[in-house]
Amino acid sequence: MKKILTLTILVLLSVTARAQYIDGVPQSLERRAGHLYTDDGTRLSQAAAMSLLSEDMYGMYSSGRHLYKAGVIVSSIGGGLGAIGITIFALSLDNLLHRSNSWVPYLIGVSFASAFAVPGAALLLTSIPLFCIANARLKKAAEGYSPRTAYVPQLSLGAQPSGIGLGIRF
Repeated sequence: MKKILTLTILVLLSVTARAQYIDGVPQSLERRAGHLYTDDGTRLSQAAAMSLLSEDMYGMYSSGRHLYKAGVIVSSIGGGLGAIGITIFALSLDNLLHRSNSWVPYLIGVSFASAFAVPGAALLLTSIPLFCIANARLKKAAEGYSPRTAYVPQLSLGAQPSGIGLGIRF
């Protein structure tokens, strides 16, 4: 009975002692690929970002994430349309060079290719400002993060701003 009681008390004390330590708060944040990462390389979730960042910085982070996602979607659609346009152009050029003596299929292919390639290029160009603004906002949110740390008082002996003696700075 004493062994079980001793073991129970030991377990409770170890749990209590662990509860006194606060898990590490990241000292810095960095921006990579549209996300914020801690100094040990783990990606912040939305909930973790909300708890770590101030309200203004969280708003900056959230809008940066949304703009980054929009940039990815817009550039993906633009790249796909551009690839379809280039493929149609290559097929029409191949048809002109190897199979047909007429310019009509080539001109039809070029018109279809441009119908895909021009909007694709426009979407790709549109995605560049989205990525730039998103990265700027995420970088600003990462730079605006300051960990909540306790200030350690400093004791000094000698010349102080108010004279000579013992000074404490906190």
